[in-house]
Amino acid sequence: MSNSQIKAILKQLIAIHVTDYFPKRNLIRTRYSSSPLTWLRDTVHFSLNKPVGNLSALMTGNMTAASWSQQKFGILIPFDKLYASCGKQLQSISEKDTYFTGDILIPTGSVILILPDGIQDAFENRITTQDEVFRYFGDTSSPAAKKDTPFFVKKMRGIEYRVYNYWEDWTVKRLVTLVVKELGYPANLNLKWREVNKMLDAGFTSHDDHWTSRMEDWGEGIRSMEEEVDFIFIFLKRLNSKGVALPLVDIEGSVCLGVRSQTNRGLTDSKGHVFSTNGLYKDFSREELFAGNILEQSLLDISESRRKLQTPLREGVILLEQVPDRYHKTIKTYASDYQTKIKKKLPKGVIKLCPHLEELLDLKF
Repeated sequence: MSNSQIKAILKQLIAIHVTDYFPKRNLIRTRYSSSPLTWLRDTVHFSLNKPVGNLSALMTGNMTAASWSQQKFGILIPFDKLYASCGKQLQSISEKDTYFTGDILIPTGSVILILPDGIQDAFENRITTQDEVFRYFGDTSSPAAKKDTPFFVKKMRGIEYRVYNYWEDWTVKRLVTLVVKELGYPANLNLKWREVNKMLDAGFTSHDDHWTSRMEDWGEGIRSMEEEVDFIFIFLKRLNSKGVALPLVDIEGSVCLGVRSQTNRGLTDSKGHVFSTNGLYKDFSREELFAGNILEQSLLDISESRRKLQTPLREGVILLEQVPDRYHKTIKTYASDYQTKIKKKLPKGVIKLCPHLEELLDLKF
C-alpha cells in the first residue's frame, strides 16, 4: 500500500476518548502514569468515528459492567495527527478498541467537549471562567437558563474546547456522535483492520495477545486473591472451631478438604477424627466455601497452573521476564504485598501443605 493510500485512510479516522478526567497539560494519562505503584494499566484506549458502546458485566474480562454514557468529557483527535505524534506507542487499531501504551499528548486540531458536569474542571484548569459561562448561558442552575445557546467555543494552544450548556437527557455519547458528523467523518468504516494494523506496524493485532493485557489481568487477579486469602483465614478459623486438625485426608489417604464434593464423604484429620462433608460444611457461607475450594486446589499435587494460591507468584516471576523494566517495581510491589498477606493470614502448617508455596513466599521480588 502506498503512502498516499495510508494517508487517505488516516484522514478518514477520528479517535474518540470519553472520560471523567480532564486532560491536564493536554495529556491523557494512563492509570499507571497517575499512580505507578497502584495500577498496572499503562494503555490509553480510543474508539474510531463512533463512541464506544456500553459493556455488560458478562462482556468484560473482570465481570464488571462498563458504561461510557455519563462521562464529563469527550476528546476527539484526528487520527492522522494522533499517529504522527504518538505512532510509536500504537499497539492495536480497530473501530472499537484502538490503544496506545503510555500517556497521550493531545495534538493541535483536536476538539474537547466539556459537558455541564465538567465545567467546574474547566474553571480549575483555566479553560473558562464563571463570568464567561454566565455571559453565554446565564444561571445554568436555573430553569430559565439560556437553552438556545448550546455551547461556546474556546481555542487555546491549537485545541478547540466546546463548553456545553445544560441539556436535558443528553449524554456525551450523543454529543460525540453529532460532533463527529459535523466534522465530516464517516460513521461507518469498511476497513480490513488486520491489514491496517500491519500497514501501520502496530505492536500487536489482538488485545488478548499483548503483554499489557496480561499485565493488567495479573494485577487484577493478584489483588482479588489477596481478598480470597482473608476468606481462607475465616474458613480455617471455622474448621478449627469444629475441632478439625489439618490435614484432612479422604478414604484413599490423599489430602482433601472435600469442599467440592457433590456427595457426602468421610474425611479424617491429623488426630484421627472422622468428619462427614455434609455435617462439616453445612453452615459455611458461599464465600467461605469458595475460599476453601481455592485452598483445596492449592493443596493438591496437580499441575502448577491449577494451584490457586501459588499461581500469582509463579506468574509474577514469568511476567518480570516479559515486560519492560519500567513496570518491574510495580509488579514487585504487588507480589510482595501478596506474599505478606499469605504469611500473615495463613498458619505455617497450612503453607507447608501447599506444594512449592514456601519457596515462592521466600522469593525476593
